[in-house]
Amino acid sequence: MSRKRRQHETVLELLRDPQKRRAWIIYQLSLQGKTLASVGRDLRVTRGAVYAVFKAPYPKMEKALATELGVEPSFLFPERYDEFGKPKRPRDDTRKSPRMSGKNKAQKTGRKGKKEDA
Repeated sequence: MSRKRRQHETVLELLRDPQKRRAWIIYQLSLQGKTLASVGRDLRVTRGAVYAVFKAPYPKMEKALATELGVEPSFLFPERYDEFGKPKRPRDDTRKSPRMSGKNKAQKTGRKGKKEDA
């Protein structure tokens, strides 16, 4: 096995462990003279917003970090993407449904939207 191939496999192993991935990303940025905070400043977001990418899916930050490092987001966060590079994130169908206003709630429940005196 070639040296380059072994290095690539080692990097893939590192990226599977969230703590090692974070350290690897920080190290790669430092080689370019950057920090996570400087990436945040460039994007005009807080440092906390950048660090949030390590706790939960955050497409904007995943893409920004990947762009800074010259790779695809699916390379940095393989568990968050399928084999075609598409996000595995489940869709939240509640956002698509219209919010029920007080009037609609009253119609659905058969009430007039007011408290009834007992």
